[in-house]
Amino acid sequence: MRYPVSFYNQGQKLIGVVHRPAGSEGERYPAVVLCHGFTGQKVEPHRIFVKMAEALADRGYLALRFDFRGSGDSEGDFHKVNFEDEVSDAIKAVDYLVAAEPVDPGRIGVLGLSMGGAVAACLSGRDPRIKATVLWAAVSDFQVLGAPERWKDSPWMPEFEAWDVGGLLVGRRFFEGMERIVPWQEIKKAKGPVLILHGDGDTVVPIDHAHRYQQALGNAGIPHRLVVLEGADHTFNRHAWEQQVIQESAAWFVEHL
Repeated sequence: MRYPVSFYNQGQKLIGVVHRPAGSEGERYPAVVLCHGFTGQKVEPHRIFVKMAEALADRGYLALRFDFRGSGDSEGDFHKVNFEDEVSDAIKAVDYLVAAEPVDPGRIGVLGLSMGGAVAACLSGRDPRIKATVLWAAVSDFQVLGAPERWKDSPWMPEFEAWDVGGLLVGRRFFEGMERIVPWQEIKKAKGPVLILHGDGDTVVPIDHAHRYQQALGNAGIPHRLVVLEGADHTFNRHAWEQQVIQESAAWFVEHL
């Protein structure tokens, strides 16, 4: 069963979809929040988030995929949103699940793709309700990634204080305070195990980001596993890669939530 939901953060409506397993009245489910990537949305390429949510529901888990403010169907303007706003949205998604859905508050996990993986890393380090984490091609360090320099060649729109990146306005505000946010450092405070999935053919967020997370988690003594997909690109754009990350992720949550 799936159905649309909405919740609010700072007066703006966020739109999501809940995938809920079949169950008896009064049953409470473990739950997973899915965080999409930069300029992405709650479906993601080749519907990989839809397929992931369905895989979780098939295993008895409730899944929530949602759009950050300024993305997808949610309210807000993308050029006015920054990274901390997205972390705040993810916390509100967890709040929504606990308050409004039949979930077990002691069994909540998070999965994030790309910059959504950085959000998931920060969420797992900051919110003790997160008991298991999965990172897909996750950004570990914004300075290493080169943000915002990689967009500096795009047309500048002074009236919006933003760059025009393929028709999407990426605001200067998105990068405010980003130099102080280091996701691989934040995840060292995670309260549960972490699975890292990354393709060694990823040219958007190179495999070094996965190794940085692996080292940080090892140094912090947090149970973790790194799975490297040979040849895989940033968003796992082959059926075999897609199926591997979905199956590995679902098994991780089944084991640890």
